[in-house]
Amino acid sequence: MGTAFSATYATIFMIWLESPIVEEFQSCIKTYRRYIDDIFIAWIGSLSDLARFKARFVIADSNISLEWQNNETGKFQNVDFLDLSISVDSNEAEKSLSFGVYHKPGNSYAYLPYGSFHTRHTFKAWLKAEVVRLLTHSCTATRWLEECRTFY
Repeated sequence: MGTAFSATYATIFMIWLESPIVEEFQSCIKTYRRYIDDIFIAWIGSLSDLARFKARFVIADSNISLEWQNNETGKFQNVDFLDLSISVDSNEAEKSLSFGVYHKPGNSYAYLPYGSFHTRHTFKAWLKAEVVRLLTHSCTATRWLEECRTFY
């Protein structure tokens, strides 16, 4: 985005654009969260209502294109949102969501070389921040340990 105000303007525009659509389909939406240009929706309505919801966004503004992650049955097993990988864990008694860190396919895991000219406290702070991020983005201790092994 070009200027400092661009992100704010885009957010205001999207609120103006999406608010009537979300309100119209409120009974079909369990969760609707947007972070600038990324939207997460937990849909509880029918597939035909979902198709109408998608069509309303297409009609609202032809310059806005949304990428939808779901399969033909409308039920997803895994979706990536921002730096989270969210999946549905279901057993016979209940369904739950599990979270983990999303790893982009092109991630080269290239970190700051220790010999760089960054101040020394930067390395300790960066390492701590990354381990905390892995912890807060992992739903279980086992998953966090797996992430730490990948990181290290």
